[in-house]
Amino acid sequence: MSKKEKIYCILFLLTMVIYIPCFIFYIGRYSSIIMTIHIVLMFANLIFLILVFRDIYKRDFPNPNTKVTWTLLICLFSPSVFVYLFMHAFKPRQKLPKDQ
Repeated sequence: MSKKEKIYCILFLLTMVIYIPCFIFYIGRYSSIIMTIHIVLMFANLIFLILVFRDIYKRDFPNPNTKVTWTLLICLFSPSVFVYLFMHAFKPRQKLPKDQ
Protein backbone atom coordinates (compact mmCIF):
# COMPACT_ATOMS: atom_id res chain seq x y z
CA MET A 1 0.00 0.00 0.00
CA SER A 2 1.12 3.53 -0.64
CA LYS A 3 1.32 6.07 2.17
CA LYS A 4 -1.94 7.69 1.08
CA GLU A 5 -3.71 4.32 1.13
CA LYS A 6 -2.30 3.52 4.57
CA ILE A 7 -3.44 6.89 5.90
CA TYR A 8 -6.91 6.35 4.42
CA CYS A 9 -7.16 2.90 6.03
CA ILE A 10 -6.06 4.16 9.43
CA LEU A 11 -8.44 7.14 9.31
CA PHE A 12 -11.29 4.90 8.21
CA LEU A 13 -10.66 2.48 11.08
CA LEU A 14 -10.51 5.35 13.58
CA THR A 15 -13.74 6.75 12.15
CA MET A 16 -15.43 3.38 12.60
CA VAL A 17 -14.23 3.13 16.20
CA ILE A 18 -15.86 6.51 16.88
CA TYR A 19 -18.97 5.90 14.76
CA ILE A 20 -20.08 2.50 16.07
CA PRO A 21 -20.79 3.67 19.67
CA CYS A 22 -22.51 6.81 18.32
CA PHE A 23 -24.69 4.65 16.08
CA ILE A 24 -25.67 2.41 18.98
CA PHE A 25 -26.41 5.18 21.48
CA TYR A 26 -27.91 7.92 19.27
CA ILE A 27 -29.92 6.00 16.66
CA GLY A 28 -33.24 6.83 18.33
CA ARG A 29 -32.72 10.56 18.82
CA TYR A 30 -30.80 11.59 15.72
CA SER A 31 -31.86 8.93 13.24
CA SER A 32 -31.84 11.14 10.12
CA ILE A 33 -28.33 12.48 10.79
CA ILE A 34 -27.01 9.07 11.80
CA MET A 35 -28.46 7.44 8.67
CA THR A 36 -26.87 10.08 6.43
CA ILE A 37 -23.50 9.47 8.06
CA HIS A 38 -24.12 5.73 7.80
CA ILE A 39 -24.65 5.93 4.03
CA VAL A 40 -21.50 8.02 3.56
CA LEU A 41 -19.50 5.53 5.63
CA MET A 42 -20.86 2.65 3.55
CA PHE A 43 -19.21 4.20 0.50
CA ALA A 44 -16.04 4.81 2.52
CA ASN A 45 -16.11 1.13 3.51
CA LEU A 46 -16.41 0.14 -0.14
CA ILE A 47 -13.29 2.18 -0.97
CA PHE A 48 -11.51 0.62 2.02
CA LEU A 49 -12.34 -2.90 0.83
CA ILE A 50 -11.23 -2.10 -2.72
CA LEU A 51 -7.87 -0.91 -1.37
CA VAL A 52 -7.45 -4.05 0.74
CA PHE A 53 -8.39 -6.43 -2.11
CA ARG A 54 -6.12 -4.50 -4.48
CA ASP A 55 -3.25 -4.97 -2.03
CA ILE A 56 -3.97 -8.68 -1.80
CA TYR A 57 -3.97 -8.94 -5.59
CA LYS A 58 -0.69 -7.05 -6.02
CA ARG A 59 1.19 -8.75 -3.18
CA ASP A 60 3.38 -11.80 -3.80
CA PHE A 61 2.96 -14.58 -1.26
CA PRO A 62 5.15 -17.70 -1.03
CA ASN A 63 2.08 -19.89 -1.38
CA PRO A 64 -0.25 -18.96 -4.27
CA ASN A 65 -3.30 -20.09 -2.29
CA THR A 66 -2.67 -17.42 0.32
CA LYS A 67 -4.34 -14.76 -1.83
CA VAL A 68 -7.51 -16.82 -2.06
CA THR A 69 -7.38 -17.62 1.65
CA TRP A 70 -7.09 -13.97 2.68
CA THR A 71 -9.82 -12.93 0.25
CA LEU A 72 -12.21 -15.56 1.58
CA LEU A 73 -11.37 -14.75 5.18
CA ILE A 74 -12.06 -11.06 4.66
CA CYS A 75 -15.30 -11.75 2.77
CA LEU A 76 -16.65 -14.34 5.22
CA PHE A 77 -15.22 -13.04 8.51
CA SER A 78 -14.73 -9.29 8.24
CA PRO A 79 -12.67 -8.74 11.43
CA SER A 80 -9.87 -10.66 9.75
CA VAL A 81 -9.16 -7.49 7.76
CA PHE A 82 -7.47 -6.12 10.90
CA VAL A 83 -5.16 -9.10 11.02
CA TYR A 84 -4.33 -8.75 7.33
CA LEU A 85 -3.64 -5.03 7.63
CA PHE A 86 -1.13 -5.43 10.41
CA MET A 87 0.46 -8.64 9.12
CA HIS A 88 0.83 -7.70 5.47
CA ALA A 89 -0.78 -4.51 4.16
CA PHE A 90 1.16 -1.98 6.22
CA LYS A 91 4.45 -3.61 5.29
CA PRO A 92 6.14 -2.94 1.93
CA ARG A 93 5.55 -5.40 -0.87
CA GLN A 94 8.49 -7.59 -1.71
CA LYS A 95 8.81 -9.34 -5.02
CA LEU A 96 9.51 -13.03 -4.73
CA PRO A 97 12.03 -14.51 -7.15
CA LYS A 98 10.38 -16.30 -10.05
CA ASP A 99 11.12 -19.98 -10.47
CA GLN A 100 13.08 -20.58 -13.63
